[in-house]
Amino acid sequence: MKPQDKIGIVKELLKELHRGASVDELKDKFRDVIASITPFEIPFIEQQLVREGIPVRDILKLCDLHVELFREALESRELEGVPRGHPLDLLVRENEQILKMSEALRLDAVRRLEKLEELLSSMGSEAAVAARLATVFSMPAYAAIEAARRITRLYPRVSDPVSRAVLEALADCEPHSISEVTKRIRELRGTASRRIVRERLSLLASRGIVLVEEHGGRRLYRLASCREGLGREE
Repeated sequence: MKPQDKIGIVKELLKELHRGASVDELKDKFRDVIASITPFEIPFIEQQLVREGIPVRDILKLCDLHVELFREALESRELEGVPRGHPLDLLVRENEQILKMSEALRLDAVRRLEKLEELLSSMGSEAAVAARLATVFSMPAYAAIEAARRITRLYPRVSDPVSRAVLEALADCEPHSISEVTKRIRELRGTASRRIVRERLSLLASRGIVLVEEHGGRRLYRLASCREGLGREE
């Protein structure tokens, strides 16, 4: 049976689940099809269903069918005569829950990654900045996307590459010293001059793009556009 045929049957199965059909009823009706789906095909089928907009909670109902078939196989081979509550019975039931929980987490990760891909594809040039921030500074993906949007909104006011690198170095909205900014720019570009970085920071501060703060006798720099978010936190 082709993968697309299996997807079609699984979708029909989900419709019946949605209409209120019981797991036992569907287990008997679709036993051969479910048993024919290999562990390698399950992620492919589920991802296709997620892309088509089928709710994750509905897809998870398939786990109940897989678990029931798994239980039957075990009972017929190894657990025959094992009473309910026996350590082996408890072990199987615990494994069933672990399987369902891991499946839920995997599907949620797939859904999040697909949303992230859609978001990145709609960002255009912002996506490159976000990818750079995430890679160089180990930013979480959504934080990097937010930072990239914050920075690229300033690009019309900042044209030279060093000044834009300064913006990227300050993208995390944390206060940084000149030495820290210089180090972060080196991580971004491979090279940076402390003197030039100081000049760019002064220029950006004079234009209201960067804020200058005093902390314990140290002069630190932060993006002015981060002020609103800082105010909300405080």
